[in-house]
Amino acid sequence: MCFDGVTYCVSTDHVDKKLGCGYTLGPCDAQQTEACDNTPEPDTTANNCVCTGGLTSITVRYLGASGQDLDIFAKKCSVPLISITSASTGDTFVVNASDGGLSYLRNHTYFRLTGTDYGSIRIPTNCCDNPIGRVFFPFEVIGWIDTDSNVCDGSVERIVNDYIAPEISLVEKAGAQLTEYPNPAENHATFEFSVMESANVSLSVLDLSGKVIGVLFDGNMKAAQTHTMTFDVTHLQSGIYFARLITPNGIVKKKFVVLK
Repeated sequence: MCFDGVTYCVSTDHVDKKLGCGYTLGPCDAQQTEACDNTPEPDTTANNCVCTGGLTSITVRYLGASGQDLDIFAKKCSVPLISITSASTGDTFVVNASDGGLSYLRNHTYFRLTGTDYGSIRIPTNCCDNPIGRVFFPFEVIGWIDTDSNVCDGSVERIVNDYIAPEISLVEKAGAQLTEYPNPAENHATFEFSVMESANVSLSVLDLSGKVIGVLFDGNMKAAQTHTMTFDVTHLQSGIYFARLITPNGIVKKKFVVLK
């Protein structure tokens, strides 16, 4: 395929995606010059959030638990970009290509949480897969600048997607229901749960590493009866936690946020 006067070999699985990014079919030497001028017009109605060049930086909000050390790399950890010590929930930081001696960020940038089993978290940093406003847990991309000086500021007043919801959401799985509110929780989190069939169940709270930090219920429940349990979160750091309901038929897991 041809892009900006250069011929690229592209997997057949990626042809449609590349066409949407301005590539044209066939080698460049078989096309008119104009066929390779694929620079998209900036979308002025979308807060200039259309990039026309490589991304020189991204702005990221950290959504995880406080006290976490972070390392960020380009090229699958071979080019260090930035290290952050003891990040707090809600912190924002800028990842600059120039900090790694690069003129722009590569196709993906890799985030590593030191001392956890998460491995590398890959975030797209290219125009074909625009990351703005998306969550790659526990990171949210809220802005970028590209090599053509386009600037996108997608900052918002909330943690997005499933991590803070404006209303109580219901999880139905394995014949069980689990609800948590408020989300985010500041002092206390309330959990309501029920099962469709009488059974022995357990409800516990876990941190990001999977460690159980509280057992709220462990015993027999009758069918179609709703139990309500309150959990004191004042001793917890701000961050993402999980409520886990274990039933004989499966496990229901619910994310919730502690934000102080």
